[in-house]
Amino acid sequence: MATRTPRLACIEGGWDVNEPIVTGPLRTPLHIAAEDGHLGCLLRLLKAGADPRQLTTEGLDALELAVNKGHTQCFKPLVAAGAAPLD
Repeated sequence: MATRTPRLACIEGGWDVNEPIVTGPLRTPLHIAAEDGHLGCLLRLLKAGADPRQLTTEGLDALELAVNKGHTQCFKPLVAAGAAPLD
């Protein structure tokens, strides 16, 4: 049996995937998945309607968080979902 992460459980529970998680700087589950390089979770969140353009309280979007950590596997899906390409 596969284990479910809290990020994926929020999708199945009908939560708003764009609602920030209040633990330090406000970040959505998509921000956390991008920053941690969790491609499977990121894809599920995007499919559930997560907004790749939403900013953290620090003014960063999910693509910038993925870029800052070198998670190249997250770049293409985020841009395809509408994240603004970086200069």
